[in-house]
Amino acid sequence: MMKNIKLRKVFAIVAIAAMAFVSMPVNMVKAALPALSVSALSTKTVKEGGSITFTLSYSGDIRKISLKESDIGLDGFTANKKITVSGNNRIVTLSNIKSTSTVYTGKVVRVAGGTAISSDFRMVNAINTVAFTIVPKDTVSPVLTISEPNPAQVYAGGTVTYTLTYTDNVGIRKISLKESDLGLNGFTATKKVVINSNNTATVTLSNIQGKVGGNKTLYVAGGTAIDDDFNMANAATSKAFVIAKKSTPTPADPKPTDPKPIDPKPVDPKPEKPSDWRENPNTGVNI
Repeated sequence: MMKNIKLRKVFAIVAIAAMAFVSMPVNMVKAALPALSVSALSTKTVKEGGSITFTLSYSGDIRKISLKESDIGLDGFTANKKITVSGNNRIVTLSNIKSTSTVYTGKVVRVAGGTAISSDFRMVNAINTVAFTIVPKDTVSPVLTISEPNPAQVYAGGTVTYTLTYTDNVGIRKISLKESDLGLNGFTATKKVVINSNNTATVTLSNIQGKVGGNKTLYVAGGTAIDDDFNMANAATSKAFVIAKKSTPTPADPKPTDPKPIDPKPVDPKPEKPSDWRENPNTGVNI
């Protein structure tokens, strides 16, 4: 008897619980909260004028994503914004990044809250990226210097060489020197350019022709090298060399020699001995 009473109580409790659940309003059964997360940045250091990308991921009960460019705040810098849709993800690209001050660290992207809603109209959270650093643009141009002419004096038809050296505070990106960049002041020559591996170039001027004298110089146009920020090298003019006059040897003008006649001493001819002469044994005289 007592056992049956206990069973009836259990069934009654279960029935009441079931009825309470069925009668619960629909809006009291909530789905997973909508959420927004952000990926790591494509780089934590970007050169001024460069780009950064990151991904915003929406999860949970998402009814609609309404992210737009105005929802993306830029803290301490300016940039062009682009949003690419990929399912419940949004890929954000920031290009042409420039600092708004001389402080280049601690730049952050802030994404406003409410850029998506759930089926019961709850809004996603706001979120920030990690900080990144902008490397300021280099405004210092490469410097071109020209060596002394070698040699400093040459005859017409000869050859002079120069070494061109390019330096930069950050680094040389490219040397584009060519023969058409070279100007010849006061002479003509055959031009040849060789770009070396150590940020130098060798200029050879052969078959030099021009008026005898000095003030013969080489001019190199600007823009024959650039650095990583596309600053261009300066123009430059070399030190002068001299076209020397060849000395023509003067032929010797010998004075004519007035030959003196030979004045031979007269020879006293001795008479020839007859073939039959013989010596006198007493006197030693031939007879």
